[in-house]
Amino acid sequence: MISFKEKLKTCQPLIGTWITSPSPHSLSAICSSRIDFVILDQEHGAISNNDLLPLINTCKSYRVASLVRPPSIDKYAIQHALDQGADGIQVPNVENSKDAQKVVDYSKYPPNGSRGYSPFVPASDYVNNGSKWNVQMNESLVTGINVEGNDAISNIEDILSIPKLDIVFIGLFDLSKALGIPGDVHDKKVTNKLKEVINEGKKRNISIGTIATSENHMKELIDLGINFIVYLVDMNVLKDAYSSINKSFKKLTY
Repeated sequence: MISFKEKLKTCQPLIGTWITSPSPHSLSAICSSRIDFVILDQEHGAISNNDLLPLINTCKSYRVASLVRPPSIDKYAIQHALDQGADGIQVPNVENSKDAQKVVDYSKYPPNGSRGYSPFVPASDYVNNGSKWNVQMNESLVTGINVEGNDAISNIEDILSIPKLDIVFIGLFDLSKALGIPGDVHDKKVTNKLKEVINEGKKRNISIGTIATSENHMKELIDLGINFIVYLVDMNVLKDAYSSINKSFKKLTY
């Protein structure tokens, strides 16, 4: 079976969603759909450090990859998420190659990085698996970043040049803002810049991702060459589903 990391390295199409709720019950329902991955959001979501282990274990039970978005480029937040057994991290607010290098450094064990080491954590089944395990983790863990600000867009080629990156996630609305057309995410300028990023990413075996806000939008992004699709947010999808049910009910009863 091809691993999630291998699929990223070959830029295969993958579908996932943002998770902001700390509930393993709702996550279980989402993972039962057999999507490829989820991103557990500690930046904007209600997920605490204590919530991570049960959420990650829920993902594992369905063989759905789990990535964690920590609140910031923070060594200890990244270390904690990976120690709990997450398949990788997706770090927000990366503005330049120096920031990107920090993310790689904090997520990798020596000699590739400076990640703190304890073998007695969920990620290693609470036992010392020896030095080969560290090498294996460096190879298998997924390192992703969010490119969201004006500086990040202007520095995108330098950012993409950092070794060991697996995912670069582009914030579409921030890209439109950087190009002087805030909110107009379907403008040709945005599309052309996305194409540039996609082409540069695939040259380096880096998957390029962004958020899809509808099925039609998802098709547009796939046609452009985006392979890492994050479809909306868990609570948004839940609200939309029940709003639709409520509207249908009221049409039938009023």
